[in-house]
Amino acid sequence: MLAFQKIIPEALKRVSKIQTPYLQFKRTQVCVGHSQEKGIILGVYSDPDDVKGASFTQTALDFDKESGGKMSHALHVAGTIPKLGEYRLLLETHPGFSVVAMAGLGPECVGYNEVEDMDEEKENIRIATSVGARGLQNIGIRSIMTESMGSAESAAEGTALGVWVFQEMKEVKRQIPIPGIGLYDSCDYTGWQIGLQKASAQNLARQLSEIPSNILTPIGFAQSSVDILAKAGVSVEVKVKAWAKIMDLNAFLAAGSGSCEPPVFVELSYYGCEPDTPPLVLIGKGVTFNSGGLCLKTCEEQKDMRGDKSGAAVVVGAMRAASALNLPMNIRGIIPLTENMPGPCAVKPGDVIRSKSGKTIVVEDTDFDGRLMLADAMTYAGIYNPKAIISIGSHFGNTTTAKCWRLMWQTQATTT
Repeated sequence: MLAFQKIIPEALKRVSKIQTPYLQFKRTQVCVGHSQEKGIILGVYSDPDDVKGASFTQTALDFDKESGGKMSHALHVAGTIPKLGEYRLLLETHPGFSVVAMAGLGPECVGYNEVEDMDEEKENIRIATSVGARGLQNIGIRSIMTESMGSAESAAEGTALGVWVFQEMKEVKRQIPIPGIGLYDSCDYTGWQIGLQKASAQNLARQLSEIPSNILTPIGFAQSSVDILAKAGVSVEVKVKAWAKIMDLNAFLAAGSGSCEPPVFVELSYYGCEPDTPPLVLIGKGVTFNSGGLCLKTCEEQKDMRGDKSGAAVVVGAMRAASALNLPMNIRGIIPLTENMPGPCAVKPGDVIRSKSGKTIVVEDTDFDGRLMLADAMTYAGIYNPKAIISIGSHFGNTTTAKCWRLMWQTQATTT
């Protein structure tokens, strides 16, 4: 087990907050009383060919009747119907809620998109509830109810994503209150809970991606992974630099050779079926900060490079969600963690590195660190005999070179 060295106390203190649920949720069928801090999200369909044509969801129709037509009248006075991704706030139109957010759902009955392999109706619900929730949060609403709009799961996911704010680095007095969220019109409590779990995983990934690189170093990220996933029933193994040398992960080591922060290789294991069943392998690029190395990025390019660990963050979130949802499959997560910095030992343009696969790599640009890490990580993943490998990360440039699609095709591996 890794003996973690010099981990910033503040990092552990702040990162530990990730384990705390930020969302409160409740279930209700009837709303009574009046509160200046209570709002609700309702859906409205719009016809792209008719800017004034619109139809309410069934719950919105019922609300409009209860309000004596005030909602439909307010939208008519506004002149335009909210499109997908837009919303309108209606004040004092219903006795049970001080604010009603009418969120645009786009056209009705859009169905499944075969090209994008996506249920557009559910995606539209996520978008509508997300923008509606953010609109209510921005005006200080503390309790947000949402109708299901046909999918309680998608409504929960969108609402929870909408109210999330990264503010762990702010003083408590400057933080924006996170409102409680609840389902209004549906009995699909199971779907609501699944949606909350999905949103929680995505928000965890967003949070890990946003934490500054001086706090979430490779070692700090590994420690956070242990803290988060060990309690979720996911096995976490942390491998150090000496192990990587023994395993000939030379390309991975070269990517972070210029940094004073030691590289870390994290393996995650979730078992949802028989242990000998071939797993799905998730590989997350974990560059906690990417300066470009000796081929230095500009200041403008570097300012957001704390987000180069987003692939690793997604893998952590996905593993926690898989465990929470008890998915009937085996999943392995591979997270190579390092920092790409200039330094006396940094890899140089023109250097030749022998990767774990035995192939030599000529470094043309030290900013192509992701290709080096990915090459070794994908080769290492072969020990699991995976049924599929999914690479996740901010892989800029020609990633097909690193992924070797042609070589994989020649070996009759299935690629997409």
